[in-house]
Amino acid sequence: MAIDVPASPLYWFRGYYQDPERTAERFRYGGRYYLTADAASIDEQGILHFASRADDVITSAGYRIGPFEVESALIAHDAVAEVAVIGTPDELRGEAVTAFVVVAPGVEPDEELAAALQLFVKSRLAKHLYPRHIVFTKELPRTPSGKIRRTVLTEDWRDRDAERASAVSLSREGDLLRAVLNRPQSHNAIDREVIEGLERMLAEAESGEAKVLMIRGEGGSFCSGADLAEVKRLLERPEGLREFMARLRAVFDRLEAAPWVSLAVVEGFALAGGCELLLACDVVLAAESAQIGDRHAEYALAPAAGGSVRMLEALPRARARHLLLSGEMLSGREAAAAGLVSLAVPDERLDAEAERIAERLRSRGRGSIATIKLMIGPETDAHRRSQLDRELELFIEHAGSEEFRAGLDAFGQGKPGSFA
Repeated sequence: MAIDVPASPLYWFRGYYQDPERTAERFRYGGRYYLTADAASIDEQGILHFASRADDVITSAGYRIGPFEVESALIAHDAVAEVAVIGTPDELRGEAVTAFVVVAPGVEPDEELAAALQLFVKSRLAKHLYPRHIVFTKELPRTPSGKIRRTVLTEDWRDRDAERASAVSLSREGDLLRAVLNRPQSHNAIDREVIEGLERMLAEAESGEAKVLMIRGEGGSFCSGADLAEVKRLLERPEGLREFMARLRAVFDRLEAAPWVSLAVVEGFALAGGCELLLACDVVLAAESAQIGDRHAEYALAPAAGGSVRMLEALPRARARHLLLSGEMLSGREAAAAGLVSLAVPDERLDAEAERIAERLRSRGRGSIATIKLMIGPETDAHRRSQLDRELELFIEHAGSEEFRAGLDAFGQGKPGSFA
């Protein structure tokens, strides 16, 4: 928006004090027009509509988005007291719409509310306008005059994003999305940042462009399961532990039900939650030397993200029971023979075979893939859902036992599990 200075007799501002460069930048065309740095539009009736400050405009996947429109939609929700929307870096879209939300008194900020807010905006605005990220905060940073300091929110996001980005890295090649679990120091154990990274992975794949999602682990291992140090910390807050495991299971449920193909490429360890992850994938390629198993029983723990249900679906009942109860591991070759993974190849051929399979899957029709997945997918009836829910409830109950704590202590000390 620009002001026609000569045609505005009440406009007295003529420049920035002792700042000729900024004055020249804003006063253009011989000083006739002052550029306000506000973005606005005029409708067919000639009414001017403010959108946002020009430097606040978000450019996402080619769309120019004003924060004000998204903020207006969110503030209409009863659970929202205050909100500020910014653009945050996104390696696939350029920027992503991100909302910082202060909830109303008595409202519990959680993942369920975040999802509800996203759906709320989707129901009122165009699909590309909904906030891909919801960040709950106690207050919004403001200037003494009450304006929101969006630069502070950007710095806040940058600090958060550094942790998330390091946990799961994403890259896209057309309709192939690659995801790499990136905590090699812990054999890619799953902590809160990894879960957030996996949720971001699914959001990108669910955008409608991906046909194949390839999941790997950095540093020679696929995934060693949940970060037991974090599980131990969460024992002091049972609801926090329940939320952690429920979020992880929700990731696996979405992965399993997706209309595109998930390809797990397994080397090194795929244990406990790592095994649960591969069980939720459509195609699993393993190196012959990989070590795969549920392993929870090794340390007096138990599955919580669908492992007991999916293991019994994947293998003959006797074989599944043995692996779950004994905590034994299978090599990649043994897992392929048992039917736990799709295919095992010599270690040196793993990368080439992964690319070959991915290219073949990419050449299939998108509609055909979605239809076949519906045909061959697991039953989604109430009984299966109750089995998955029962697994989580039994896990939470067992997590309160002394045996569970002893198992975590043994793992933390690097000792073999022994509970005779």
